[in-house]
Amino acid sequence: MKNEDDQCFKWAVTRAFNPVDKIAERIEKTLRKETERRQSGGIEFPVCLQDIDKFEKSNDLSVSVFVYEKGYVYPLRISSKQRERVVDLLLISDDEKQHYCLIKSLSRLLASQFSKTKCKRYFCRRCLNSYTREDKLEHHQEYCNNHEAVRIVLPEPGTMVGFKNYTRSMRHPFVVYADFKSFIKPIDTCQPDLCKSYTNKYQHHVPSSFCYYIKCFDDKVYSPKLVVHTAQSEGDHVAQKLIDMIEEDIKRIYEEHLRFSKEMKYTKGDEVRFQAATECHMRGVELGEDRARDHCRRTGKFRGAAHVSCNLEYQIPKFFPVIFHNLSGYYSHLFIKKLKGKCEDKNEKIKCVP
Repeated sequence: MKNEDDQCFKWAVTRAFNPVDKIAERIEKTLRKETERRQSGGIEFPVCLQDIDKFEKSNDLSVSVFVYEKGYVYPLRISSKQRERVVDLLLISDDEKQHYCLIKSLSRLLASQFSKTKCKRYFCRRCLNSYTREDKLEHHQEYCNNHEAVRIVLPEPGTMVGFKNYTRSMRHPFVVYADFKSFIKPIDTCQPDLCKSYTNKYQHHVPSSFCYYIKCFDDKVYSPKLVVHTAQSEGDHVAQKLIDMIEEDIKRIYEEHLRFSKEMKYTKGDEVRFQAATECHMRGVELGEDRARDHCRRTGKFRGAAHVSCNLEYQIPKFFPVIFHNLSGYYSHLFIKKLKGKCEDKNEKIKCVP
C-alpha cells in the first residue's frame, strides 16, 4: 500500500477484504471508511508482531506474516487460531524501516521456490509444504498443526552432512539422576491495594527431601549408589545439602576412578585385531601406518585401532551430567541459587543453555 503514515498494517488488512481491479495499492476514500469500521484492538502503530494477537481477537480473523530474505520466503508469524477469515502479509525492511505488504496469492508468491510448473499449488502456512490438491493439504495440516511453524530446508542434491566432533562421542562413565520433593507453606500477607497492579504471594515452596542415584557404565568399576535425605526440621537446608553431598561424591569418584588412567590390558587376540584393522574404530576412516592402540582409561580394556591424533583427542568428558526430573519446569528454582555459593570465583557466572 502507498501510504505516508505508519499504518501500512491496517491498510493491507483492510484491502484484503476490499479488493479492487485497478490501482489496488491506492488508499481511496472507500478504503478509509472501511478501515474506520475495523477495531484496532488498542494496538499502536507501527505494529509489532506481539500486538497482532490483540488485532485478531478484536476483528475475528487470522493474520500470518512472512518475511523475504536471501531469495526465500519463510513464515515469521503464524496465527495460533485458525479462523474463517485469513490474511497473509509480507514484511519487508531496509534495516531502518519496515513495511507490511498484502499477499494476494501464496501460490503465485511461493510456487517458483518449489516447482518449475505453473499450475496452482496449495501451501501450508506453517511449513510451506505445497500440494496440487486442497484435500491433500487438509490431511497434512492435521499433523502439521501440532508443531511449530517453520520452513523446511533440505540439503542441495549431491551434498553430504557428516559428523565431525567424534571426540565428543565417548560415553560418559558416570551419570547422576536426581529428584526433589517439597511442601507448600502458606505466607501471611497484608491486603494489596486494589487500585494498583500487584503480585499476590500466598504460599512458599519449601524443599523437604531429595534423592539421587549415581550410575556407572560398568558396575564392576563402581557399584550404583542411592542417596536419600529427608528434612528433620524446618531449619534443615535441604537444597544446600543436595549440592554439598553431590559435590562430595563427585570429587571422591574423580579422585578414585577418573584422575588416573589404568594401563592397557593387551592380549594376543587384541594384537591380531589391531594388525588386521583397516579403519579407525572412532571415525570409520581408512588406517595406514598412522595407527595407535586405543583402550578404555577406566577398565584398561583394548577398544580398537585408531589414528594417533584420534587416540589423543578421544578423552573422557570433563563434566558430570546430573539429570533432574522436571528441572526447567519447577525444581531448578529450589536449589539453583545455592550453586552460586559453591563457586570459588565469586565473579563466575552460572551458564545456561536455553
